[in-house]
Amino acid sequence: MKIVSRGIAAINFDGDILFINEIAETLLRSYFPDCVPRRLPKDLRRHIQNQAIAVGGPSSSAPLDPYIVKTEFSELIVRLNFDTQARQLTLIFEEKVERTKTDFLVFRADGTRVRSAVLDGQG
Repeated sequence: MKIVSRGIAAINFDGDILFINEIAETLLRSYFPDCVPRRLPKDLRRHIQNQAIAVGGPSSSAPLDPYIVKTEFSELIVRLNFDTQARQLTLIFEEKVERTKTDFLVFRADGTRVRSAVLDGQG
């Protein structure tokens, strides 16, 4: 089962973050531990610049390749959308985390499992 979290950020054409929600900030810290707060990681900035060049600049309507980071149990996909009127770029952060039923088990203080109709296939 995959759990999906989504965040959003907007940057101007100079790469300055204009807006970032809490989920996107959390994902940046998780996948880029060396990332400076309120700044995009160097690799992501480079990807954005390369995409702008590849599609003929921010005024192009050509599709942009997402930026993808994979770990053992999850992946982060950052989708890019240029807005030429607002002269900004919207980044959609999408994290997909692989989970199993045991990730959702709840135990009492004595170590016994709390029954769950959903996890037991009855919900």
